[in-house]
This record gives sequence, structure tokens and C-alpha cells, in this order.
Amino acid sequence: MKEIYGDGCGASPETKQRIEAALAATKAWLGVSPEIDWTGRLYQSANRYAYLHFLREIGSVQAFLVNVYFVDDSRTRTTKLEWDKAIQSVHQELGVVCEVPYSACVFLTGE
Repeated sequence: MKEIYGDGCGASPETKQRIEAALAATKAWLGVSPEIDWTGRLYQSANRYAYLHFLREIGSVQAFLVNVYFVDDSRTRTTKLEWDKAIQSVHQELGVVCEVPYSACVFLTGE
């Protein structure tokens, strides 16, 4: 699914250091190996988890992450099964082996 993948983190070297520190803290929170690169093509997904971690654990905000997926819309006919496989693949590539706390997936029919 091309909508899931991007060009990676395009931050300056100084900013990228801060981003990598935040991503490392998020990986520790989720039990993800520190060796897995979260600044590549799945940076957008990783960054969402980092914001969730920041809001919940540092900011003490009762935030939740909801990923919305459109099923069989008229532009892109993606089935629920295709989304499930893609989400599983993303989690595998990011090294996420457990449920991400305070997050959920919502599937909407795009008619």
C-alpha cells in the first residue's frame, strides 16, 4: 500500500538527533529493539507512535491514536484483508510485536 510508505525523515542533522532520541524512547516503551531504524520509509507511522508516547508518558495527556483505513472506496479498492496484511507488515518492519497501548484501527467503508 503506497499510502503507508513515505520518503523517511527529512530533518536537518541537529533536528534528526532529537527525533532519534524521541523514537528511541518510544521503542523502549513498546519493547522494540533499538537497532530497528524508524527514520526510513515508515517514519510517518513511527512518528505517530512517538507522539502518542510523548503525550501519554511525558505530557500526562490521556491521548489515543486512532488509525482510520478506508475499505473499498471508489478511488482505491483496498479490502479489509489487504489492510490487515499491510498493517501486520508495518508492525513487523517496525519491530512492534505487541499491541500498541492506547491505539486502535478503524475501518470505514468509502462509499
